[in-house]
Amino acid sequence: MTTTLEQVIARLRALPRDEQDAAAELIMQLMPEDTQALHDWQDAGVREALASLDRGAGIPHGEIKRWAAKLPAS
Repeated sequence: MTTTLEQVIARLRALPRDEQDAAAELIMQLMPEDTQALHDWQDAGVREALASLDRGAGIPHGEIKRWAAKLPAS
């Protein structure tokens, strides 16, 4: 991923979720058709995952970091 794209993503993450979705829709319109297609089941899965996070059902970042630190280095 390029530095510029990383900077854009960081700025998008600071936006409210609905504004993130709107920005993502605009970006997707700029991409070639074959790179933006999500299957219906993938789209539904992503939306359900985001909804579960909105409900507070996620795993805290610190817990994930502790788990990842225990993984063997590759």
